[in-house]
Amino acid sequence: VDAVAVGMGTVRADNPSLTVRRVRGRNPYRIVVSGSLNFPPKCRLLDNNSDFKTIVASSEKAVDRFRRRSRRSGLIFWSVKTARDGSLEVQDLVRKASEFGLCSLLIEGGGGLVTSFLKAGLFDKYVVITAPIIIGRGTDAVRDLHLKKLADAIALKTGGSYASGRDTVLVGYPQRKK
Repeated sequence: VDAVAVGMGTVRADNPSLTVRRVRGRNPYRIVVSGSLNFPPKCRLLDNNSDFKTIVASSEKAVDRFRRRSRRSGLIFWSVKTARDGSLEVQDLVRKASEFGLCSLLIEGGGGLVTSFLKAGLFDKYVVITAPIIIGRGTDAVRDLHLKKLADAIALKTGGSYASGRDTVLVGYPQRKK
């Protein structure tokens, strides 16, 4: 993929690198989508940006504030439109990615960002990776879609499943309503 996008919750919880590891390949652009831009003190996405591929996407106001107070160089900033509820408009984010020359985005998470893309219908493929363990209540991979009835659910055409080590990978493609 050209880029991997995560929300600030994932940045704070996992401190991801979002780089290619264990296989050969080029690193994707790394997009952090956040309204607050409240990065943790030690943040791999900001600290390990020697390839200048970290993109910070937020409201114009948050981007301007972060640029003024941050001493980090080499970051790419995108000002994204905000909706009436204050959330970032993922349609505008996708438009900015396209204008930047990115053709494929992997929305890695977290639940809030994934849910925004699902609600907007901005996905071509949905991949779920499950591990053979039971943890009980965990982190939501998808948040509430506010569906009133099952008929409103996002229907997926099965794209198959396969094993990846001990994990199972499930693939689905959206069935768009006509």
